[in-house]
Amino acid sequence: MDPSVYVLLNKHFGILIALQDFGLTWQPISILHASVLITIIRKMECLLMFYQLLCLLFFCLSSQPTLSSSSFAPSATPPCSHNEASALMKFKSSFSINKVASWRCEFIGIPSYPKTDSWKEGTDCCAWDGVTCDNITGQVIGLDLSCSWLYGAIPSNSSLFHLPHLQKLNLAHNDFNHSKMSSEFARFTSLTQLNLTESVFAGQIPLQISHLSKLVSLDLSWNYPQALDERTLARLVQNLTEVRQLFLDRINMSSINPNVLMDISSSLSSLSLEDCDLQGKFPESIFLLPNLKLLNLGYNQELKIYLPNFNQSNHFELLDLSLTNLSGALPNSIGNLVSLKDLDLSFTSLSGALPNSIGNLVSLEILALSFTNFSRALPNSIGNLVSLKDLDLSFTKLSGVLPKSIGNLVSLKYLDLRSTPLSGALPNSIGNLVSLKHLDLSTTSLFGALPNSIGNLVSLEILSLSFTNISGALPNSIGNLVSLEILALSFTNISGAYPNSIGNLVSLRYLVLSGTSLSGALPTSIGNLVSLQVLDLSSTNFSGALPNSIGNLVSLEELSLEECNFSGIIPRSLGNLSQLNYLSLSNNYFSGQIPSSLTNLTHLEFLDISHNQLQDSIPNEVTTFPNLITLDLSFNFLNGTLPSSISQLVNLTLLDLSSNNLSGIVESVLFSKLQNLQYLALSYNNIYFDSNHTSANYTLPSLYFLDLSSCDVNQFPQFLRGSKVLEYLDVSNNRISGKIPKFMWDVGKDSLFYLNLSHNSMTELEQLPWRKIIILDLSFNLVQGNLPIPPLNTSIFLISNNNLSGEISDLICNVSYLEVLDMSHNNFNGIIPHCFGELSKRLWILNLRMNKLHGTIPSTFARGCRLKNLNLNANQLEGPLTRSILNCGSLQVLDLGNNKINATFPHWLGTLQELKVLVMKSNQMHGSINSKRHMHYFGKLQILDLSNNSFTGQLPTGYIENFKAMMNAEENRDVMPYMGGLDKETNNFYTYSVYLIEKGQEVELMKIFATLTIIDLSNNKFEGEIPRVIGKLCSVIGLNFSHNHLIGHIPPSFGNLINLEWLDLSSNKLDGKIPEQLLNLTMLSSLNLSKNKLVGRIPEGKQFNTFENNSYEGNDGLCGFPLSRNCSSNEVQQPPPSKLQEEDHSKSGIRFGWKVVLIGYMSGFMFGVGMGYVVFQTGKPKWIVSFVEAKHHRRPKKSNKTTRTSRTRS
Repeated sequence: MDPSVYVLLNKHFGILIALQDFGLTWQPISILHASVLITIIRKMECLLMFYQLLCLLFFCLSSQPTLSSSSFAPSATPPCSHNEASALMKFKSSFSINKVASWRCEFIGIPSYPKTDSWKEGTDCCAWDGVTCDNITGQVIGLDLSCSWLYGAIPSNSSLFHLPHLQKLNLAHNDFNHSKMSSEFARFTSLTQLNLTESVFAGQIPLQISHLSKLVSLDLSWNYPQALDERTLARLVQNLTEVRQLFLDRINMSSINPNVLMDISSSLSSLSLEDCDLQGKFPESIFLLPNLKLLNLGYNQELKIYLPNFNQSNHFELLDLSLTNLSGALPNSIGNLVSLKDLDLSFTSLSGALPNSIGNLVSLEILALSFTNFSRALPNSIGNLVSLKDLDLSFTKLSGVLPKSIGNLVSLKYLDLRSTPLSGALPNSIGNLVSLKHLDLSTTSLFGALPNSIGNLVSLEILSLSFTNISGALPNSIGNLVSLEILALSFTNISGAYPNSIGNLVSLRYLVLSGTSLSGALPTSIGNLVSLQVLDLSSTNFSGALPNSIGNLVSLEELSLEECNFSGIIPRSLGNLSQLNYLSLSNNYFSGQIPSSLTNLTHLEFLDISHNQLQDSIPNEVTTFPNLITLDLSFNFLNGTLPSSISQLVNLTLLDLSSNNLSGIVESVLFSKLQNLQYLALSYNNIYFDSNHTSANYTLPSLYFLDLSSCDVNQFPQFLRGSKVLEYLDVSNNRISGKIPKFMWDVGKDSLFYLNLSHNSMTELEQLPWRKIIILDLSFNLVQGNLPIPPLNTSIFLISNNNLSGEISDLICNVSYLEVLDMSHNNFNGIIPHCFGELSKRLWILNLRMNKLHGTIPSTFARGCRLKNLNLNANQLEGPLTRSILNCGSLQVLDLGNNKINATFPHWLGTLQELKVLVMKSNQMHGSINSKRHMHYFGKLQILDLSNNSFTGQLPTGYIENFKAMMNAEENRDVMPYMGGLDKETNNFYTYSVYLIEKGQEVELMKIFATLTIIDLSNNKFEGEIPRVIGKLCSVIGLNFSHNHLIGHIPPSFGNLINLEWLDLSSNKLDGKIPEQLLNLTMLSSLNLSKNKLVGRIPEGKQFNTFENNSYEGNDGLCGFPLSRNCSSNEVQQPPPSKLQEEDHSKSGIRFGWKVVLIGYMSGFMFGVGMGYVVFQTGKPKWIVSFVEAKHHRRPKKSNKTTRTSRTRS
């Protein structure tokens, strides 16, 4: 029977279905009988029951063979032809089966299995997996082999193309091994659906694909780097008149003008061109296609898009324009797209306010606006989007407070507002979002307490509030979030105790509270979090012992407790954490031994217990972790020898044992098996590093950092031989002598940037071949000869305290990046090269102290001079001074002492507004210093030393009145506790030094405290009275006016100098009594008033009871302790005034408060220096370090290992 008869009967009566329900089949009749039957039916349509009975009788009498149909029982399906079955089997055999070929399917939720496994010879191919046959003819009309693990190519002669009746073909998510798409696909002229998504095709999409004019759906996406040219796309647009779905994502269309798309079928409902490298202007008309529901143009960064005015006839359900060249304001007409469910405009340049009409999109489920320039407040209408499930406004400029209407979004599951300027308190209505699973408000300006309603979000899985100003205690309701898996509150202002209710969060996998102000003991309930994988409490104020229950966290992989205040022993229960791969307990107060139970941590890769108070030896168990990559035990009190088992840590890349009490011989062969080692630091122990071992014939090819300072090394380690990657080498404070061996010339030749050979006994420097060197320290050696010129990239060159001689070569000025040059304490002679003036554009420290240079100071200091410290002390330089120094506007230290400069006082130096230290002592300077015209100069001066000259006239009252820094030195404290400079490349701090007369002795201050203030005008010819204004310099620590011609009384205002530690007024002509106000100087440890004309009783009590006879000798009129001369009855001591007043009873009394000086220049000077060294070397105790270094905020986490252990000794 003609198939049309079957169709007609089925259409009008559904008889075939009814027969099928009765288990009957029909038999075809001749064309003549069928035609007659149809004629009768058409004439008697009203007799429906009669026609049905007649047809039933007709089919039952028929006796012809049955036809197959895909909707019928299998026994009724005609078998496929032998040719098509054979073609399919050949197609199968052309591929290998590899699960990796369809790796992505499981990731995107599509079942993945080898469908061709069901294909067997001799069976009906219509029953094979993925094969669809025609219901009538049995011809193969559909083939779906998506996610079938196929790996191989589809050549032009593939048997696939022997299936000419295909209407649907899906080969998506296989791997066709970058084969070209064959033009033979054009043979499938009946094809309506073609899906080749992510099948690893390559090359050009063939033009012939455009011949498939019946295509309704075409998906060639994700076959990068497959390309489509403009001609082929134009043909597709022209010929595919019925196409409704066109997916070409990640096809290279960089050569295509987007206008080609203007004539695309008006039937189009879906168009996806994501990441196609489209350029130019996208046609606006596409947005207005009447049936378009899905448009995805995302990730075409050069595609210029202009949004039209949308109207209510648009039926968009998905609009994705992310990461395109879309700018300007979002039109208000966006609110007309009322069917929209998914809107993604992220990573565009859209700006301005978010239109209020956004609230009209009541069907919206996904709104993504991240990384845009939207600003101003979030509109209240956002609360109308009651269908919204995902809202991402992260990394925008939306500001203002979070509207309360956010609480209306009860369907919301994902809310991301991180890295926006949103401020204000978190509204209580946030607790209405009971469906919420992901809440990220990190890196915003939100402040205030976390509302108690946060506990209503019982579906929440992720909560991140890190880097906000959220403050106050954590609410106990946090314990209601029993579904929570990630809780991140790092670097907030949350304070108070750790709430016990967190112990209820048994699903928690990540708990990050680092950088908060949480304090107190860690409760034992921490052990309830048995699902925890990451616990980070670093940089908090937690204290006390670490609870043993920490050992219950058996799923823990990372534990970070560094920079807290934990103390006591490290609990043995840590050994229960068998899954742990990261353990950091550094910068605490842990004491006792390293527990041997840590040997159970077989997965451990990172172990840092540095900066604690651990004692005893390093247990062998610690050095047997099979997977350990980082081991840092530095800055403890560990003793004993280095375990030989360290050689078993074959995966180790970092080993830092520096600053302990380790002893014994360390043979370099110990490290021969550590071929992955990159960082090795053993410095500041009591070990002897033996690099002469006969078996040390090995290299460490990956080593880039080596610190063996103070390790009793006597030669360069042989394992450095041939090293090409070494960047940092410190072998200072050792016994290396002679020359640098030749093999070292090639070590790190193109990589070494830090080399410290200081404090050795080297005598020769034949070459300095390291091209990338930045810091080169050769100071404190025995190097002879002329000045060696460092490599051109050198930034810091320290070669002081050697035996270098001769003239300074002009070649040093060719080192174009030089910033610090210290050549002090050598035997250089000749003049200072004039090129140093030009070099000052780059230099910020030039130290030529203690040489034999003569001539004048160069007058060539250039405009833009960057010098901060110029030290020419102890040479044979002559005057006059050059005014070109004024070009150095940043100058902080100028030390010209101990020369032969013959000049008057250079008042013009006062215009250097940053000047803190001025030393011109022991020259031939003369004349008066006092000048009312320059009374506003030297406002930041803290150290003034003009001693041993021939200055005359009165003391410079005008200048003294302007010494603001000496009135309150704390205001001038820098971030660093010492005067100096920070090298931006290496974070090494170069401290300034100066020689001063302190308590009658010349001392070198290797580091100048930022608060140190001293005036020394001794050994001049000053005359007149001491000005009362001296009493305003309440921060001064040392004052020396000795050996002048001063007269009059000691001003009572000296009693205001409450920080004064030494006072020398000896060898003058002072008279009168010693003011009782000096008893207020409780910091005073050295007093010299000898050789004056003082009279009366010496004040008694406090510090004055510690001074001896030599403080007062040569004053015949003085009496009382400690002199042997007793005082008469009319010389009874008067108590000091209750208020500090001037001798003339001035009304302007000045009150001063007590200051605590932790490390000063008092009677315990040597003790203070010693303790200061320990404090800053070990970082303990923390409260002293924090006070002295003026750290007003929490210590930052340690930077990379190279930066932390860098040391520059100057």
